[in-house]
Parts: sequence; structure tokens; C-alpha cells
Amino acid sequence: MKQMKFLLVALMAVVMSVSVTSCMNGDDNNIVQRGIFVKNDYTSFVAADGIKIVPSSGMNTLLTGTYYYIACQYDMSQFTENSTSLSVTLLGEPICIDPKSGENPSSSARSATNPLYALSSELKSGMIYFDKNTLIMPIVFWYKSDSDSEKVNAELAKHSFYLSYDTEAIKADDTKLVLTINHVVTESGEEKVKRETYTSIYKAYTLTSALDAFFSKTKKVPEYIVLQAKTNSSEDKLKENDEKYSTLELEYPFDN
Repeated sequence: MKQMKFLLVALMAVVMSVSVTSCMNGDDNNIVQRGIFVKNDYTSFVAADGIKIVPSSGMNTLLTGTYYYIACQYDMSQFTENSTSLSVTLLGEPICIDPKSGENPSSSARSATNPLYALSSELKSGMIYFDKNTLIMPIVFWYKSDSDSEKVNAELAKHSFYLSYDTEAIKADDTKLVLTINHVVTESGEEKVKRETYTSIYKAYTLTSALDAFFSKTKKVPEYIVLQAKTNSSEDKLKENDEKYSTLELEYPFDN
């Protein structure tokens, strides 16, 4: 089984452009700042390879979610090849990346109301398997921007991203598990909202039910996971009479 190491997780977070990454000036200065995806362990966190991430300061609230993105600072000289834990200073509040209720893969599909902005190969570097059952992915979509943070939060709360799979479409000789991202926007009132800006968020999807459905038909794990979604990089509108999906294929790097 291929395992993802701590430094790779940190590097991938940098590539995804949501992290803060820097080294302080000077060759002898080992203080670095990075963004890392972690799992909540109550008073600490756990990285994808099992390294314990222990905040020395900056944890101001009780976290109730499961998966988080953290920006942190630490002394690289304190982390060796045999280290099992790392003390860090948080540079901000941890950001929960758990899906909303119902967003994890289901055999009951939701029809998309809005497109994603894009689902392309450029996003591959942002896809991380936290473990064999958890895929962290960036989702790029249209939204209505505003200088008022409360209005932005209210706008983002309208957006849901449901994953679905078609049990009947899985065949015994399949090697690819297809997951559809269904972007659903719940509007309040009759006013038509103009969404002319795109942004990205991250979701840590639990793939267990989809993998189980695939295994029940094929008696093996998939070699690839194919993500598909309706996209439109020109405007926040589903393309008329367009049944085509944009797709992104990922290797599934785990054995049975």
C-alpha cells in the first residue's frame, strides 16, 4: 500500500495554493510555515502518515469536526526521520473541510442546479488521499463575492457538492470507479443571484460506500477513480442540451 508522508502532505498543500509556505531568511534558520491537511484528534491532530501534530499555541476553540486544514509554523530541526510527533504553532484557526450532511458518496444522485467552474487536470495536484477511504479534493465554483464576510458566509452556505455513484452501471470487469460531483445551490426567495466570481473550497469525502459498491460487483478495488461534473468556465449556468461531463481521472494507489 502506498503511504503519503508528512512532508509530501505539506508540499501538496503548498501546490494547492491555499497554504502559507515560507522559510525565514538565513541558511541556519529552520523555522518554516506550511499548510497541512490533518485529522482532528481532540487536543492535537494527525497527519496522513500518522505523525501527531501538536499545537503549542493558537488553539482557541473546541473543534468538533473530523478533517481540517491548518496553517502552522514549526522548527524543521525538531523533525527527524524517526519523529512520531511535531510541535507547531497555529497561524490561524483550523478550517474544517468536512462535507455537509448527505454530501458523501451515495447511490442516490442529486441533480445539479449549477455548474462547477472547472474540473481539469490542473486540479490533480490538489487531490490528496488522506487514507484509503478519504479523498481530499479542491472544488472550484462560481459564487457571489462581497466585501462583507457575513454575506460571503451566507452565500457559501447555499452551495452543496454531493457525490454520487451508479451501482447499476458498475460491471464485473470495471477498473474505474466513477463519482459524479453534483453542485446544488439552494436559493432563498425568488431573487436571481448573479455569481460572476469563482473560488475554491476543499472537501474531505469518505469513499467507503462507493468502494464497497464497486467491490461487491468486481471483487476488487478500483485502479482509478474518475470524477465527473457539469462545468462552465464562462458563466454560472448549466449548458443547455449538453449531456457531456468534464472528467478527471486519478490513480487509486491502494491494494485490496
